[in-house]
Amino acid sequence: MDPLLMPSDVLEASPSSVNNPETPAGPAPGDAVGEPPSVKLIVRLFVIPLFIVAAAVGVMFLISLLAGGTPSMEEALERLKSPGGNRTAEWLVGPGCR
Repeated sequence: MDPLLMPSDVLEASPSSVNNPETPAGPAPGDAVGEPPSVKLIVRLFVIPLFIVAAAVGVMFLISLLAGGTPSMEEALERLKSPGGNRTAEWLVGPGCR
């Protein structure tokens, strides 16, 4: 297995030493190592995650609409004073469970 090259090894490599069997093979100093940013890369990095986040926020917004809005102070006090306990166990203690 060939050893991995360090960046300093790639910079030190010259066209004459690339063909030398004693030195590890690597790209010539003038060769581009990566590809330049393209539209495809920008779509993968930003647009697709934006759609995923927008879908998650939209689902949570719909769930919050179905659950109902925040009650006012008067509605909350009325619920607290009224007898309840339909959705709680009998062993729970509190004004809303009796």
